[in-house]
Amino acid sequence: MNINRYFTPVIIIAVSTGFMSLSCCGQHQTLGIDDLNEDLTDLLKDTGLPAVAAAVVVKGKIKGAGAVGVRKAGDPTLVTINDQFHIGSGTKSMTATLAAILVEEKRLTWDTKVSDVFKDIEIHPEAQNVTLLQLLSHNAGCPRIVGGSQLWNGFIESTDPGQVQRYDLARAKLAMKPEFPPGTGYAYSNTGFAVAGAMMEVTEGKPWEDLLKEKVFEPLGMSTAGFGAPPSSLEGPPSQPWGHESQPVPPTPHGDNPAAIGPAGAVHCSILDWARYAQFHLGIDRTRLLKKGRSLTVLHTVQNPKGSYGLGWQVSNHPAAGLVLSHGGTNRKWYSRIWLAPDKKFAVVVACNSGSGKAAALCNNVINRFGTKYGILPEKKAP
Repeated sequence: MNINRYFTPVIIIAVSTGFMSLSCCGQHQTLGIDDLNEDLTDLLKDTGLPAVAAAVVVKGKIKGAGAVGVRKAGDPTLVTINDQFHIGSGTKSMTATLAAILVEEKRLTWDTKVSDVFKDIEIHPEAQNVTLLQLLSHNAGCPRIVGGSQLWNGFIESTDPGQVQRYDLARAKLAMKPEFPPGTGYAYSNTGFAVAGAMMEVTEGKPWEDLLKEKVFEPLGMSTAGFGAPPSSLEGPPSQPWGHESQPVPPTPHGDNPAAIGPAGAVHCSILDWARYAQFHLGIDRTRLLKKGRSLTVLHTVQNPKGSYGLGWQVSNHPAAGLVLSHGGTNRKWYSRIWLAPDKKFAVVVACNSGSGKAAALCNNVINRFGTKYGILPEKKAP
């Protein structure tokens, strides 16, 4: 990606964001949280990136938030903390959380097989016993390759609803031989999450999007959450952030991956709503979604002997923070990261409206800055 192609507008950002901190000050005071714009301005400068937004949860409460930069390179409209950002594979833990809800409701079990659900799909003999748990932990051997194929291109151009696309994807992928015997390996698979989403759709008779709204977004008060690129005006000042590759990408259907793999990475929301979701996974007001504590434990426990993946979460241990749940997300037009330390009741969520490698580095720097600022991570010693 040629970041310099939209570097000039970002010089405007560095000047403008100082004023944005002042103009947003009243909003932060109303919310009773810290204004993080000064830190974010410092981290964004010299990156050539359009914008970044972040929120921090400390001791289980949303402690601070900020958003600096522009919604679209070449346009001076500034982002706000209420703007919607695409979170990419941050969606995966939401799909897994939805599955946990349906398991508690006894609509499915973690051991439900694809052959139990897809009665009219021809499933490869070696894939017959693939389970919901295996699909959500990248342990099913579900073929990973979707891009570049005739199938993928068809989904990109398709006007079919996401539910129809996902059923077609499940039909195509389950007919293939798994990449390894299910339950014996690890292969990060967006298609595996799409098949899991299709399992829930067949079981409930509703689109995955509707199920996620009903059972996750609405109970958590995530009123800004939706699917695909955040909808924005195409003419005049943008009403929401645009994603960026070498240039701004219009929020048309081609502004995101096809709905076929929505359960793997299609959600957008404000940074504050994403922080509300992070609070839930820290165990705050858990019973809004899950009645049993062990359900959250299943989501946060490594389920794959060959990996470090729970259900929608990378799982690790940090010498200072203890258990860490994290996930990055990108559709090559946006980049996001969620980082949770449940033992500390601490979280950082951060998103950038660019999918470049510099965006990934920026998001990691944001996590390190606020982890240090709020006493969770140690100060880095000078070399």
